[in-house]
Amino acid sequence: MARTLFEKSRRVLTAAALVGFVCLAVINNPPERPLFNGLLHIMSLALLVLAFIGRIWAALYLVGRKSKVLCIEGPFSISRNPLYLFSFLGAIGIGLLTESFVLTAILAIAYLMFYFFIIRDEERRLDGLFGTGFAEYRSRVPRFFPLKPWRHCRGTEVTVQIRPFIQSMIDSSVLLWAYCLVTLADTLMGGQMLDLPPNLLHFP
Repeated sequence: MARTLFEKSRRVLTAAALVGFVCLAVINNPPERPLFNGLLHIMSLALLVLAFIGRIWAALYLVGRKSKVLCIEGPFSISRNPLYLFSFLGAIGIGLLTESFVLTAILAIAYLMFYFFIIRDEERRLDGLFGTGFAEYRSRVPRFFPLKPWRHCRGTEVTVQIRPFIQSMIDSSVLLWAYCLVTLADTLMGGQMLDLPPNLLHFP
């Protein structure tokens, strides 16, 4: 089944949003609150690491099997879209790098609105591919947030295709590289080694 327009544009739009928010994180100048802003950076790193590990966990069960087998084990046993769920946590992490709850909320809402259409189109495709099997799966596993994590089913064996799995790792690592880039820029600006206009934005 052919990919939809949303699926084809997903990577480009996601990359553009990521670059945009990294730039906002560099030039935003929130109120002076060193301890609180430091805590936001720690929370950001924790979420980005969790997102990276979670995406790798989900990729182990999905790569090489997408549209071939209905994945219902591992993270897919508690959320129908764990890759997008962990990416959402990563988006929150990127938002917190701006040290602004306003920008973080904007990013979270934009992410949920955009990926609502992606998920909806993918569910239509899965329904066409797997029929009653997907209908039964959809009836017992939530679309996004894992409401009953104790129902996790690890499964007994997973076959991994190396090339797509490595590509998934590279894609997922972009979130951590974004954190490193913002941290480096903040360090250079703090030492006045990088001549950027940090006072253009003042989002709290």
